[in-house]
Amino acid sequence: MDVLVSSMAALALFGLVAAGWSRHHSRQAARLVERLGVEPAGAPRRAPGGPLLEGWAVRVAGTRWGGRLKRRAEAHHPGVPFSDVLAIALASSLGGGLFGTFLFDGLFGAVAAAAGTPLAVDRFFMRLHGNRAARIEKQLSEALALQANVLRAGQSLSRSLVILSEETKPPLSEELARLLREVEFGHPMEAALERFAARIPSKDLEMWVTAMLVHRQTGGNLAGVMDSSARRVSQRLQLRSEIRAMTAQGRLSGLVVAIAPLAFFFLLSMGSREQMEFLFSSAPGLAILLAGLSMNVVGMLWIRHSLRIRA
Repeated sequence: MDVLVSSMAALALFGLVAAGWSRHHSRQAARLVERLGVEPAGAPRRAPGGPLLEGWAVRVAGTRWGGRLKRRAEAHHPGVPFSDVLAIALASSLGGGLFGTFLFDGLFGAVAAAAGTPLAVDRFFMRLHGNRAARIEKQLSEALALQANVLRAGQSLSRSLVILSEETKPPLSEELARLLREVEFGHPMEAALERFAARIPSKDLEMWVTAMLVHRQTGGNLAGVMDSSARRVSQRLQLRSEIRAMTAQGRLSGLVVAIAPLAFFFLLSMGSREQMEFLFSSAPGLAILLAGLSMNVVGMLWIRHSLRIRA
């Protein structure tokens, strides 16, 4: 166990030193990417997070699950390079493993803490900054109505997007500005719109982008489509709010049911370590822990599935 603690502490210290070193050597590149917002078309793709994790981040993003993880990171943590997201996940996993080792004095507790800490950190930052996709969806109704008025005034689709980026508030204005910068650097409008929709996991925004893509190919009354879409998005948002209000008690009950066993387990582990030693030092104890954790996760997912109503 001492060897495990020493190894994890050394890895954590190496990660901190390497992160600081890479940050120092990539500061100018990060400032350039931040100012431009996007790399020129045809330029080699290079993650601004530094040379240490850059190659690893590219390889991870090239896999199937890594690509999904990268899209999720771009949607929920915009402006943070994927290599930095991986570095934060690795550092939090090492820190959680050390905490679990000292708290539970066993390999099972260390592994469980190392696996759960990155998820907890991710949820914390999502709660801290709010769900970006949900905030953009709340802005869509007004943005669609504004775009319809701009199109009726005789402006083009590109000009309407420029006006939207100037008149709307973040985070929608930031995403529209990024889309327009991509077009300015030579990317086709269709490709920029598709990447815009891929960055934000929202059915309403996907419908909006699809309408603009169809208009660019076939023409038609896009202003009327934007008006009807604005009404439909407004109705969906109102329905979602009513559903969340009706299921608030059930969601709170599910949260309490999921957290209470874990909190009780942590309290017993810290206050009665001798009595809990059986769970960490024997195969039957580890089996009991695994079964209890599995049943707790299954119950939480079942409650969440029962309360999920697609609007």
